[in-house]
Amino acid sequence: MSNIHGFSDYPPKDNARSGQYIVRSESGISNSGPIALEISNNNVHPPQNHNTSTQSRPVNNCINFLFPKFNWRTFTFAITIIQIIVFIGTIISESRLLETPSTWTCVLYRSGANYTPAINVYKHFHRLILPIFLHGGWLHLFFNLLTQLMYGFTLENFYGVKKFAFLYFISGIGGNLLTSASHSHGNVSIGASSSLFGIFALQLAYLIQHYKELGPRRNFIIGMMVGILIINLAVFGGNFNIDRTAHIGGFIVGGMLSFLYFDRIKDFRFWVLKIVVTVLLVAYFIITFVVIMTFKNLEADANSLSTVCDMIYSAS
Repeated sequence: MSNIHGFSDYPPKDNARSGQYIVRSESGISNSGPIALEISNNNVHPPQNHNTSTQSRPVNNCINFLFPKFNWRTFTFAITIIQIIVFIGTIISESRLLETPSTWTCVLYRSGANYTPAINVYKHFHRLILPIFLHGGWLHLFFNLLTQLMYGFTLENFYGVKKFAFLYFISGIGGNLLTSASHSHGNVSIGASSSLFGIFALQLAYLIQHYKELGPRRNFIIGMMVGILIINLAVFGGNFNIDRTAHIGGFIVGGMLSFLYFDRIKDFRFWVLKIVVTVLLVAYFIITFVVIMTFKNLEADANSLSTVCDMIYSAS
């Protein structure tokens, strides 16, 4: 994942329904600072500072700039801490096996990494979930979690913890399903990137839904978001244990869920379209899962990696 910055500081959900919005746009990690608009009853007012004592502290200002709506009592913060603990715990417990990429692959495999033959042959369905908590190295962990924190707090604040957490895990599982369905003899793959691309889809959906409230720079903001997605899909795909297919799958699932989260349009045709999207989402999970389970002749691959890793662990 690339080093990118969030663009929106979302209003509380209650304000969104009452027609009051506070929309904050941030131009990446430049020095230009945020652009804020407060929209109430179709009138634009300067933003108000409701907590002067907090905003005056340099440390808090820095945290709020990098991670808008920062709150340690959130799902975003909790999942980030868990992922850090899992990574450090894996490094410490398996330190004797960190000498070469092949032994590190076995560590990831034994930890629950996504591996199609193991899912197909051994019915290791946990390998569709656990990769969200695993990372291939310090840089992989750093950029994923940095992006997660930049976007997570604001989106969770607006949509609520239940909707945000649901999208996070379902996008992650959806990305892992597409990876396994696309690579019958697939490599070991890990990372929270599939979940993050679900978050990207949610961010983009919010920008589109609230297009009129974003102000004169709305086209630039949306264009920047699309550019970031293209860069991530084009560049971050061939590296060790990072899978572009999982990114695409996470974005597709996140995009469909984001559409289902729309609640400001009351038109009957819109609700019919919601039903169609729901059917497509369910079909996506059924089809990818069936494809994985109908692969043939994967026993050799599954047994080979399992045997090699058993030998490496026995020798260590």
